[in-house]
Amino acid sequence: AAWGEIAEVPLWVIGNGKRMTVEEIHAVVAKQYAETGLRMVVVDHLRKVRPPHAMKIYEAQTAAMDGLGDIAKEFDVVLVICAQINREGVEEPKLHHLEGSGAIEQDAHTVVVFWAPWEKTAMGGVYQRKDILHCRIAKCRNGKTGFLKLKWNPEFARIGELQQEKLFPEGKV
Repeated sequence: AAWGEIAEVPLWVIGNGKRMTVEEIHAVVAKQYAETGLRMVVVDHLRKVRPPHAMKIYEAQTAAMDGLGDIAKEFDVVLVICAQINREGVEEPKLHHLEGSGAIEQDAHTVVVFWAPWEKTAMGGVYQRKDILHCRIAKCRNGKTGFLKLKWNPEFARIGELQQEKLFPEGKV
């Protein structure tokens, strides 16, 4: 039922690949909120939010997180910020793998990490799965953390459920 509700939500894409400042994002959100009653804002991705002046990466991300958080509070909207995982190897990504993770860890209410798992072959090599997506709720300020496997269809960028005995096998969610 929840997926059906989400599918009915109107979607506006802004920026057309242009890097926007927090102030520019605020102006668009204010306009859409007034016209449509906007309920959710997705920023793809954090590193593309243009700082107001030259800053180090960490400072720019901290300023962006602060400004975007203020927008979410002002308009009472759900804010989803996409960020890149910075890692090498085949291990499960953790919070510290997020680029600019200090600001993200400090300010985010919830952090969800998605990744395609690596699996071993019979010959001892590894390959990356193209049909499965792992999901880790790495931080949840007002709830529990946990893990689940999802079905991934890259051709249509579609995520679905897998049949599982326990969605969160660690018993954390």
